[in-house]
Amino acid sequence: MKKNKGFTMIELLATIIILALLVTLGIISIRSILDRGDDSYYKSQEDMLILAGREYFADHRSELPKKVGDTASVTLETLIDEKYIDPIKDDKDNPCNHEKSNVTVQKITDRDYQYYGILKCDNEYETKEDESSPTITFTPNEESSTESITVKINITDNIGVASYRYVITKDGETYFDSEYQSYNGEETIDLTEIGLYKITGYAIDINGNRTTRESGEYSVYRGIDCSGVNFSSNVNVGTWTNQNINVTIDVPDNTYRMELSKITNGVEEPINSYIGNANQSLTLNTEGTHQIKAVLYDSNGYTCTTTTKVYYIDKTKPTVSYNYSGKTYKVNSLQICATASDNTGIRSIEMQVYKNKKVISSVTKNSTTSLCYTLSGEGSYTVYTRVYDVASNKQSVSPENPNGFYHQNYTLQNPKTVSIINNNYAVCPEDREIPNAQKCLRNQYNTMYVKNIRINGMTVTLDVTLRMNNVSSTYDNRNPRIICIANTSNVCITNLKTISIKRGWLGAGETVTYRNLSFNASSFAAGDYRIILDGNSPSYRFKTSSGMKNTIRVTG
Repeated sequence: MKKNKGFTMIELLATIIILALLVTLGIISIRSILDRGDDSYYKSQEDMLILAGREYFADHRSELPKKVGDTASVTLETLIDEKYIDPIKDDKDNPCNHEKSNVTVQKITDRDYQYYGILKCDNEYETKEDESSPTITFTPNEESSTESITVKINITDNIGVASYRYVITKDGETYFDSEYQSYNGEETIDLTEIGLYKITGYAIDINGNRTTRESGEYSVYRGIDCSGVNFSSNVNVGTWTNQNINVTIDVPDNTYRMELSKITNGVEEPINSYIGNANQSLTLNTEGTHQIKAVLYDSNGYTCTTTTKVYYIDKTKPTVSYNYSGKTYKVNSLQICATASDNTGIRSIEMQVYKNKKVISSVTKNSTTSLCYTLSGEGSYTVYTRVYDVASNKQSVSPENPNGFYHQNYTLQNPKTVSIINNNYAVCPEDREIPNAQKCLRNQYNTMYVKNIRINGMTVTLDVTLRMNNVSSTYDNRNPRIICIANTSNVCITNLKTISIKRGWLGAGETVTYRNLSFNASSFAAGDYRIILDGNSPSYRFKTSSGMKNTIRVTG
């Protein structure tokens, strides 16, 4: 048999708590619904109040505010008395406060008005007044620029913005006034002209709260512009000079400070720092490449940098040389070349040639390092050369004439020549026995035949044949014989062949030939020369032979 059980204490408590929560939530929900109903009711009453106020001021336009931002009000009591609205009651059907309830009109632009109402129903309801003013924001709030500045104005409010206005001042005076206008969102302002600006913003929200805000300063200025820097000098920049270069730096009027440095052969070296906008000068006096660098600052700390083109200084003079030194040359012609050299380059080379003190040539060439002229014919020559480098330096070598020409003196004489002057020494009966013999000498023992004389420049080549005429028992075996070239005094100048004479050397009537015997007459003095067979015994020489004649002639 089952035994019945009741609820436990814990179960009863849990049930009670759950029921309490449900009741509480229900009450809250009902109250919320009732409150929403009250809010909706009073909101509709406020709208009726504002509508009545609009109709009132439409009929009484003279009472409208005259200036933007000003307000005018009419009480609920007046609106009821003048039949614009019936009495307003609260949700308990009690009359609202006719004296403290009102409608306010506010002028928000030159042509626009806004209306808002205050409804007071004693302890039951009172319109919550908006005490928060609009917020005006400038972006950026302040700025300096050498170009235009763009400013954005933004206005926010917890309820809504009705109208706004902004006024721009430039250099302390009113520059632009937008007047009041409806606010439809962010406003963009471009400040482009040079000057110091401020912007003042005004705003009115839909409940009549007003606000005013002033921006920081906006500076649109010329800045420091290095294109206004002027470098002037006593020479043309970018060209070589042999002078010291004086440079003047003219800076813009708004220059507060200037730092100068010079760049010499690629190495920068600070010069000085100057306060103010006064012109500055400096001198460049060392050889090489130079640039001047200027860094400018204005009073706001803005800066710019400019650098000159390259200045070139060369004080080293060019050199000039001739391929032949000045002296006498025994030639028919001589090409004289003047060659110039310089570390920077040759601008021009000029050559003047005088012969026997009369000018015969004058030539100038640019951008070349060499100039030549061929002297031709006997005479006295002077060759003048003047050289300038690209920096206008003139050659420094001496000797120089008064016009600054380097010169050398030359004398040309006809060169030496060698020639055959006699075809035969004498009649030699044996010539028929020596074919092609050109010359012969004969004594009691020997006959000498000279054949095939050839001349090439100053070199003479010939063949010699010796014939034994008679063999003597007293023939000196120890004495040599010499074929040589002798002067008119029969003194040997140069030997052609030394012959060792021995007993039985040649038999009577026998011959010996020596071919291609040669000598060079360059060192011979001008005169006539002969070919002899010489020895230390007069009986063996041809020197006393009456038939011996001069054979070779040297001139020059």
